[in-house]
Amino acid sequence: MELERREGRPICDCGHGEMVKDGKNPRKIVTLLGKINFERTRYRCKYCGRECYCLDKVIGLEPDRKYTLGVIERLCGQRWR
Repeated sequence: MELERREGRPICDCGHGEMVKDGKNPRKIVTLLGKINFERTRYRCKYCGRECYCLDKVIGLEPDRKYTLGVIERLCGQRWR
């Protein structure tokens, strides 16, 4: 999913145009500062049906990952970059 936007909406990688808002979903993550619960907007491509969460992409959260990179690095005692 490209973060390129037209009028505030993300553009799908399929190349057929902008994605539309398709509800909100909760997310729970564990950071170095503790647990965080938040909601983020889900976008869906009108053409191919692909879904994305722009907030996850912008702040570097991978799908289905519960722990931030900082927590993983702290637990493993090393840097993962």
